[in-house]
Amino acid sequence: MIVKFYNCAPAGDPGRRLQLPRELSALAKSGPRVIGLAETIGYDLPKLGGYTLIRDTSRPGRANVAAYVEKGHDLRDVTWHDLTQTWSRTEHPGTHPARSWLEFYLDGDQFPE
Repeated sequence: MIVKFYNCAPAGDPGRRLQLPRELSALAKSGPRVIGLAETIGYDLPKLGGYTLIRDTSRPGRANVAAYVEKGHDLRDVTWHDLTQTWSRTEHPGTHPARSWLEFYLDGDQFPE
């Protein structure tokens, strides 16, 4: 299974928001079965032809990760794992929200493995 991982980078730069759809489209054209994403808060993720987007913005931890899964495969058991530990931000005042991580099965294989 070919999996590509992409760190979208914080969305504070408007130019970055314009560039991200082009970069994701280029990644999809290389044909991975899964594109895993991090740092997705603040982005409107585009539809990618031939891919299903797995995303949940109901909590900050979930909104920070997403995945595109190539259509035509057996996608099952999408599960969000919500952690509870928070910590002081290192570059800005305040508390960093607890992380979440995404798990699913694709063609019988667990992702992440």
